[in-house]
Amino acid sequence: MGCTGGDQCLWQDEPAVPQKVVDGAGVSVLLVKEAAPIRKLFMCLDDSDVTQDALEMVNQMASITGAELDVVGLTKGGGIKREVFPWLNAVYDYYKGKGVPTNIRFSEIDEFQQFISSQVTEGLLALWLGKKSLLSRLFQKKTDSIGHFVSTCRTSVLVLR
Repeated sequence: MGCTGGDQCLWQDEPAVPQKVVDGAGVSVLLVKEAAPIRKLFMCLDDSDVTQDALEMVNQMASITGAELDVVGLTKGGGIKREVFPWLNAVYDYYKGKGVPTNIRFSEIDEFQQFISSQVTEGLLALWLGKKSLLSRLFQKKTDSIGHFVSTCRTSVLVLR
């Protein structure tokens, strides 16, 4: 799905369209915000059930664009799930092994919108929305729907399944 230049999205008169597409799609969805070069790719994870297909999709996006990858571990209450921390290291090693310049960082889920506003100003944001994901629960709230999020986010968004 795409937007026209600037802040005018093709779904502006129907703001629920991105939410409906993301909710209804059993596959990953790329929501293109602007036709800008992708130099940095932010992959946000809070679950260890990320599929190999999703990892490969991010690898392909990084390879195609030559982007640097930031693997962002989402925390709640200052900590990350015990089973997720080793997974983040495995993901980091996976991309490093593929030759993708990779960093790891952490962000509190309650400060996610602030993190996006201040840190993710250009590039591509990849969100893993698994069944157990904190992000899935965050976007279930009406005020924080994926449609609202995409309309306020300055970057393109890759919703991974």
